[in-house]
Amino acid sequence: MDQETWKLIIAHLSDERQEPTATRVKEWLAKDPLHQQQLDQARWIWLATAEMPEDEEWKESFKEINAAISELRQTAVKKKLFPWMAVAAVVAGMAMFLAFYQYRSITPVVQKESTVWITKKAEAGKILAIVLPDSSEIWLNSGSSLSFPRHMNASSTRTVRLNGEAFFKVRSNPRQPFIVQSQQIRTTVLGTSFNVNAWPERKAEVTVMTGKVAVSRAGTGKGAALVYLLPNQKAIYSQLQNQLSTERITEAEEANAWIDGRMIFNQLPLESVFEIMERKYKVNIRTSHPFKGCKLTARFGNISLAEVMATLEITLGIQYTIKGQTVFIKGGKCS
Repeated sequence: MDQETWKLIIAHLSDERQEPTATRVKEWLAKDPLHQQQLDQARWIWLATAEMPEDEEWKESFKEINAAISELRQTAVKKKLFPWMAVAAVVAGMAMFLAFYQYRSITPVVQKESTVWITKKAEAGKILAIVLPDSSEIWLNSGSSLSFPRHMNASSTRTVRLNGEAFFKVRSNPRQPFIVQSQQIRTTVLGTSFNVNAWPERKAEVTVMTGKVAVSRAGTGKGAALVYLLPNQKAIYSQLQNQLSTERITEAEEANAWIDGRMIFNQLPLESVFEIMERKYKVNIRTSHPFKGCKLTARFGNISLAEVMATLEITLGIQYTIKGQTVFIKGGKCS
């Protein structure tokens, strides 16, 4: 990758809201399928600067890179050169880092179109635990599916595709960023734990428990196109508006409470509450009216469907009947 392209990518990663830069990057991506992989690697390098790897050889390389960048920046200040020198300093540092990365990993093998993908699905009412070929651990929520390459180590990135919700404990591997593609967002990590909730036609959420992740959205839209998350932070993506935003939360662990069978609702629309209950208890819920505008705040332990319905009966003033795998709800009001 030439230096001009590096400068373009650095400017893009610095502020992806700049339309001229975003347009140029989009045109560059369209020229060659390999460019997306190079952009992913650049994002990984951007992420990697957040922590110093444990490996001693990596530490020495980071020191050399940081020293080179500092020297370039100091030179720019002393000589009162133009602002672009600061960008050039970062470009030089990242170019050195990429060269070392490519040296350590020899030659990255690009995933070919003939890559064999394996798909795992958690049936309704079940939670599926998966260990990937790279030893990363994943828990799939009810009704969710995950696809991953049979030979994950044959590429410079570890890419998986998620439909639904999953909790990830990614095994650290600085040579291979881990990428989760879900609906219209992409989550890139080095090694961390986080929860992805991405159901069709619903807002997608990425919640970080440990480490640092980058979340990007597809196409143009409102707000940032790329955000970085630390523990107790959450990214929210609206498919309707193609908008990516972030918020700080106090209890990130609540995002994956479903692993223990718990359900935690915080002003969640009843329509979404019923969908979660359908997947968890493997039932169909039929209501006499849509409960439009109704939201629920409640916490349920790992209890039976009958116990949950008994609570909703009091909270919402509903009448219900359970017949086989179908729950019929009549009446009710918003509390």
